[in-house]
Amino acid sequence: MKNQAACVRPALLAHPSWHSGIASGDFSRNEKGSLLAADTSHKFPARPGSDVLSGSIPLFFIAQNDVGLWIARDADGNSGGIFLLKRSALRFARTSGGGSGCATMFLAQRLELDVENRGRRSVAWVGALLKLLTR
Repeated sequence: MKNQAACVRPALLAHPSWHSGIASGDFSRNEKGSLLAADTSHKFPARPGSDVLSGSIPLFFIAQNDVGLWIARDADGNSGGIFLLKRSALRFARTSGGGSGCATMFLAQRLELDVENRGRRSVAWVGALLKLLTR
């Protein structure tokens, strides 16, 4: 577990209003041409209040999408990525969080990345292909 001490990992969180899965398998492109899920009806939660986590600590949400790929996205919605492995998503959070560390929050519901993919582009295409094959 070397280098994972830089990130704090709170327990797996779930909320009654969060649901698993994305109903739509359709995709769209953002203004930069990046592949995005067209229906992101299941949203990432809001950042916890400062009484739970200081606003000066970067927070990354880690979840799986509906085909089982790992999603890492910062709480502010500035960056995120799609990854084949959980440890790759954690590495992305750790390196994107800056040198002073970050917090990671594992989400129980399945979500789709709603920002430009800064992870492996080939994994995003594999995910799109898996969605088409599992329809």
